[in-house]
Amino acid sequence: MDNTITFTNTQLVTDSMFYFCEKMGSAHGNIEDGVLTARVVGEYSAGKTRVIREILANKIPENFLPISSLEAQTRLQLEISYGQKDELYLIEKSEDCDEAKIINQLTKFPTRAEVIDYSPEDYRLRLLIDEHKFILVKGDGYTDDNQPKKLFLIDTPGWNSGEDTLAEKDAHQYFVGEHNLAIIYVCHANRLDGEINKAKLDNFLEALGEAIFLSGKAHLHIVITHCQKDSQERLSQRMQERVLQQWQALYFEPDKLDLKIKALDFAEMSEKDIQDFRDNFWRDLLDPIGTEKFEFTQSYADQISNWPEHWDIRNTISKQIENIRTMQKVLNLACIDGQFIQNMNMTRLMGLSQENIIERLTERWLKQIEFNNVETLKEMTLCHPLAEEHPLYEWWNKYWLANLSIIYENFNRYIDIVNQTIGAVTPKIDDLQLYLSKNISPEYLKIIGKFSNTSFDLVTQVVEQKMNLLSLERFTATLLKLSVLQSRYEDHYQNQMAKLG
Repeated sequence: MDNTITFTNTQLVTDSMFYFCEKMGSAHGNIEDGVLTARVVGEYSAGKTRVIREILANKIPENFLPISSLEAQTRLQLEISYGQKDELYLIEKSEDCDEAKIINQLTKFPTRAEVIDYSPEDYRLRLLIDEHKFILVKGDGYTDDNQPKKLFLIDTPGWNSGEDTLAEKDAHQYFVGEHNLAIIYVCHANRLDGEINKAKLDNFLEALGEAIFLSGKAHLHIVITHCQKDSQERLSQRMQERVLQQWQALYFEPDKLDLKIKALDFAEMSEKDIQDFRDNFWRDLLDPIGTEKFEFTQSYADQISNWPEHWDIRNTISKQIENIRTMQKVLNLACIDGQFIQNMNMTRLMGLSQENIIERLTERWLKQIEFNNVETLKEMTLCHPLAEEHPLYEWWNKYWLANLSIIYENFNRYIDIVNQTIGAVTPKIDDLQLYLSKNISPEYLKIIGKFSNTSFDLVTQVVEQKMNLLSLERFTATLLKLSVLQSRYEDHYQNQMAKLG
């Protein structure tokens, strides 16, 4: 005798668990875009490229450089943010808060000629790198939920290149966004007193004072590059005086500006000096929103508790179980005292046309099961799949909906049989109750078996009676455990029944 047990149902649930674990393990890859930005602005060849490379610890692959207007190679803004792997895209995106539409994935940083047909006002480059500092643990401060969001560091084309008309526009139109964390203003020490830089700075400060910042005050980080050590303190002081003087000349309150100035020369700096600059930069940049590090090793419970609201399946499951109970009630009312339409006979239908007979019987049947129409009955059996990115996607399809479908399909078949049976009644039928019983009873008895005393029905009872007040993470864990137990029981039961017969 073959005692081998085939765990078909258990295997389906197990497979769905692997899918769940895989999705939960890579959940950080699904971090949504935020709207918070930090822009890097400055004159062409001021050293923006080097500043960005250093604050990112040279994490950008060489084929994705240059990342600014170095050699005037591109006129498009570049968004830099977090990604599981290094990727560069050409995207369509007019405003910071717009959803990005990917046009092309690029294998290298494009030349000016390669993007010449794309308007800088409507298109950008997007670079994703594995830098966790771009993940804002508690959200971006603007979006309604407090789920982790991506911060975008936006590198802008430099002015005074002679080729970037967009970069020469008024600062209100280009260098300040709608959801600002900070502005990083990069200038070359040798051109600090240049007339163009002075004019740009004045225009820039005017836009800065009118912009909206997360903390309620303008955060301006000035980096003076190519500044030798003996000039750093003097030039920093000069820049601070110039900025504060112009800020007040524009009638902005001094306490509405958070100004930080750093003068440096990367060529003279040691590795420790550069690391100190990097650490200080990120600390100052993220100070308004918090520097809490995002941990990818979150427990499943922590991840589930932070799921987006539309991932919460509790209400959907409660409604489905409520519908099952309604179906059971319908079946309990479907046959009263052995009659599928109680107290109806052909005598009471005498003289009616077939159409009126069907109408009268349908009305009495619906009244007996306490429903107004057949459409409402069938609406209870509608199933909605989960989004594929949901960790429970496979479990939902292979286990939960698979079991529900057995109930739904049998219930719909029963409703169809009743409809067809009533629809075929003619004045020639002698015994209405015998006719109804003969046509409806076999399907009725079959569906009763699908609802009563099944292992899946026990699962729904536990959910209904014991799990109403559980948190989402405990609800999910309990439901998954129940599904394993039920599927394993079902496999043993089916194998035993196979042996018996």
